[in-house]
Amino acid sequence: MIVQKYIENPLLINNKKFDINSFVLIANTDPFLVLFHLGYLISTLVEFDMELKSWDISEKMKHLPNSYTQEQHPSYEWLRNDHGFTFPEFINYL
Repeated sequence: MIVQKYIENPLLINNKKFDINSFVLIANTDPFLVLFHLGYLISTLVEFDMELKSWDISEKMKHLPNSYTQEQHPSYEWLRNDHGFTFPEFINYL
């Protein structure tokens, strides 16, 4: 079973939704050894609004920051460097 609730008032960066991609490697459990990398943030290319007219690709681009969805944007080739952030950039934004 999957249970989830859509966040109706998400934290936005420049009025765009974003995902945090961090990496954890459990290298050993006895002794416990965990390696962690902050990773990066990736945002949508279009500004977010809560209105969902349909579930076509233009609407998905406002709600799903993942690279696959954003690559469908007509201007992705020119904008692709504008939707990734490092953690220092995120902290500075906050």
